[in-house]
Amino acid sequence: MRWYKIVAGGQTWDATSDPYALNVEMDIPVTVQNLPANGTGAFVRVWGIPLQTLLNAKQFNNQPISVYGGMQQGLPLANPSQQGLLVQGKCYPALGNWVGTDMTLDFFIVVAAGVPNPKRAANVIHNWKANTPLSQPIAQTIQTAFPGYTPIINISDKLKLNYDDTGFYQTLGQYARYIYNISMSIMGSTAGYFGVHMWTQGKNIYVSDATQPQQGGAGQIQFQDLIGQPIWTGINTIQFKTVMRGDINLLDTITLPPALATLTQGSATQVGGQGSNVIQGQFKILRMRHTGNFRQPDWPSWCTTFDAMTLNAQ
Repeated sequence: MRWYKIVAGGQTWDATSDPYALNVEMDIPVTVQNLPANGTGAFVRVWGIPLQTLLNAKQFNNQPISVYGGMQQGLPLANPSQQGLLVQGKCYPALGNWVGTDMTLDFFIVVAAGVPNPKRAANVIHNWKANTPLSQPIAQTIQTAFPGYTPIINISDKLKLNYDDTGFYQTLGQYARYIYNISMSIMGSTAGYFGVHMWTQGKNIYVSDATQPQQGGAGQIQFQDLIGQPIWTGINTIQFKTVMRGDINLLDTITLPPALATLTQGSATQVGGQGSNVIQGQFKILRMRHTGNFRQPDWPSWCTTFDAMTLNAQ
């Protein structure tokens, strides 16, 4: 059975053990901040809300919102351990709509980022002293610019300069792109170096270059979680789709299954490699996109699409 939980402005919509829960639609992109589509366009719609809530939709403007998703008990292959936080940020704006007998509440969600506008720019000040590890100025910058967030930094201690480096940035995305570029200029010649990436998850801002172990991680992707076959999107990049997953984070290392199913002896005969997964091995997650329509019955209507890169790719 599908599952969601939305907490916004002091109200909660929850599908836990409730097959008659309100219908919900969502489109939530998640990616590292140094890439162009950096996850600031998340959208969630709740159907069947009361008239009083619809008429006061503006009460949710600039209020915190957390959206959770995944699966719950109720189907043979549903796995509740795959539930998790999909996005957390602020509602801006929240819109109420009334068409015929349909009443909906739309949330447009923004995360900690700042806006390239002098009146709304984040105070992202970078001050990197010579011969000090890059982790120190990044921690100081994030704590100053985004005091409500906790920096979780796992990057190489070899990232150092022999001169002072300073700068001012209006958004987290601008700062993340600069940090990625300078990390690649220092260590880009190292085989398989990934570069420093930043992303927001909940009340944490993660900073990683994949040289240090990360907490958690998705591990093995099971064949029953895949929707269709993975495909190559570039020389070192792939895309694959699973049931909605809230337990996978950016830069997690995942392993695709070697086969789509395991056949027992005597039950069937495989000919010519039928049943084998076209793409196998380990990959790092670069982007995710959670899309869902709670009441739409087909599999692709409650899923997560992943873009990933092969390990040690240049």
